Amino acid sequence: MLLIIFLLELTVVILFFVYTDKGHILHFSYFQAEQRPHCQRSKAHWSALDFACCSVPSKDDGSSPHSIIYLKKETEELDRSNTIFCTYSRGFLDMIDKYAQRDLKKGLHLYGTDGNIGLTNAWSIIQTDFRCCGVSNYTDWFEVYNTTRVPDSCCLEFSENCGLHSPGTWWKAPCYETVKVWLQENLLAVGIFGLCTAMVQILGLTFAMTMYCQVVKADTYCA
Repeated sequence: MLLIIFLLELTVVILFFVYTDKGHILHFSYFQAEQRPHCQRSKAHWSALDFACCSVPSKDDGSSPHSIIYLKKETEELDRSNTIFCTYSRGFLDMIDKYAQRDLKKGLHLYGTDGNIGLTNAWSIIQTDFRCCGVSNYTDWFEVYNTTRVPDSCCLEFSENCGLHSPGTWWKAPCYETVKVWLQENLLAVGIFGLCTAMVQILGLTFAMTMYCQVVKADTYCA
């Protein structure tokens, strides 16, 4: 169990460094996009998971014809490579989102069932604190209850059985996107927390193994 928790935390730390590096790339991409007339995408269209897809254009700096031709050729090659890279990276991230949402929707069917108190409490806390409902929207719960109903934690104003009221009294924001945006905005804090927790557990396991070895040695000598 501890090993599984450690691996999950290690994954969080790795994602932290990956997205941090990606953030530097994006910052550079924003700057470059502002300097490029041919790059029509505005900053508003860049998300935290996008990469730059515009290459550096050749500049009219008085270079020789050979240099201009070389720059043009280099720019065309960069355009092709960046387009391919961005297409694959975007497709890979979309695939991750798709499978994550699918698994989360399957997990909704365990909400409120025996032996799944942790999952039930987690969804209740998320929907209450993040003011959201369901994975993609509140209709995800209709498949769980087989009727027009949501958990009470989806209600704008909590009250008993408020999930049976009209949709106008429920949160409309999707929890998946809401939590993902929050994680992106607080990536540094999440990464530091995961790294510190992982280090504490590594030290704990090390001390436990040391104590175990000392006990084994003591029993061997006493025998």
